[in-house]
Amino acid sequence: MIKEEIMKNFFQGYGTVSNTPKISETPKGNIVCNFHLKIREDKADGSTKYIIVPVEAWNKVAEEFFEKAKRGTFVAVIDGKLKRKFFRTEKNSLSYIHDGLCIVARKIEILEEEEIEEYDEDEEDC
Repeated sequence: MIKEEIMKNFFQGYGTVSNTPKISETPKGNIVCNFHLKIREDKADGSTKYIIVPVEAWNKVAEEFFEKAKRGTFVAVIDGKLKRKFFRTEKNSLSYIHDGLCIVARKIEILEEEEIEEYDEDEEDC
């Protein structure tokens, strides 16, 4: 019983918005805001690396986030979950199915606004 209670799909983290957030409406009328979150990872050898993870927020959370956030904004995803995403690419008339993870943010707090002037080419993108 305890194992099932603690093995929930839950994400919480801090990072900066590494691209300009985009907002759109789905065919069913839902609002979605997509952006990338740059999360710092400190390595055992003392070096620092950054992980960039796609994030999506929906409806009211999406609208409020889009109004306030921009590239470089420092945010906390207070309540989120991981979602498996599938997408199809075509090459030479063959279809390939790829999958990856994104964060679905149910609650986001803006901690600090700071505009980023340049994109660091050494950053990894998911």
